Amino acid sequence: MPGAGNSVWIAFLLLPSIFLYAGAETKILGFIGEDVILPCACKLNKHNIYLVWQIGESSVVDAFINGRPYTENQKLEFQNRTRLFVAEQMGNCSLQLSSVSAADEHTYTCYYEGTVIEQVVVSLEVAAHYSNPVLLSPNESAVADAPESYSCIATGGYPKGRIHWILNNSSLAYSRDNRRDVDSWDNATGTYSLSSTLNISLSRTDVLTCMVENSRLQVNISASKTFSRTDGGSPDSSADAPPALRIVILPAVVCCGFILGAILICLLMRKFNMFKTRDPSPATPAIGAERQRLNEEPV
Repeated sequence: MPGAGNSVWIAFLLLPSIFLYAGAETKILGFIGEDVILPCACKLNKHNIYLVWQIGESSVVDAFINGRPYTENQKLEFQNRTRLFVAEQMGNCSLQLSSVSAADEHTYTCYYEGTVIEQVVVSLEVAAHYSNPVLLSPNESAVADAPESYSCIATGGYPKGRIHWILNNSSLAYSRDNRRDVDSWDNATGTYSLSSTLNISLSRTDVLTCMVENSRLQVNISASKTFSRTDGGSPDSSADAPPALRIVILPAVVCCGFILGAILICLLMRKFNMFKTRDPSPATPAIGAERQRLNEEPV
């Protein structure tokens, strides 16, 4: 167990001090559900190692004091989620956080004792990629009584993003009357789901695109559809008839050709075999018998 001196030292860290030396702030990006390392390079006093990571002036994230881990004052949400490298690598005071969530987005301070008490400030920003957006046309949309309502849905992203509508490569101007946006936050994962419904009348061959923007990741993902609409409703079926007929007729013609060819070959082979097996030798004895009969008749 740490002695009273250690507790005093921690209490000292939790108060502002003119003896603290602060370096430049470092910004780190972590992804929800993954691990992240908050860097802190340090020159420690080898005889008495004092290292504390904390948020603000009162929340201890993790600590390593006098050669041993110190977790008595550790915040509940960080228990069993942190790792310090100082015991393995002298001069590496970095902190690893596992299973990062949106709630971990803070400014962290690494305090360590070198020649003086020094500090390194690390700002953690958290992000998550949105899913590929799904663009629903009127026939697929569940919106009732809205034959020209188009919906765009994207899930699992952080921070809260924005959906942009684009028609034929140009941004759409819209009002509250023809667009409705709904954002929801998942308490379990800390991520957002976005949906937007746009009421618009499209012409034939218009290309409608919904784009999801994640400004923190500087990533835009989009989905597009071309709506080939005709005035009569159903498309002209005659345009599709020739390819369909070709698909059906061509194999039938080829098959009939093979059958007729096979029949012709069989007939030719049969005729050839009959001609080859015919034996003309019986004609000779018949002619000899006839001559003998004529010779034997009386004159």
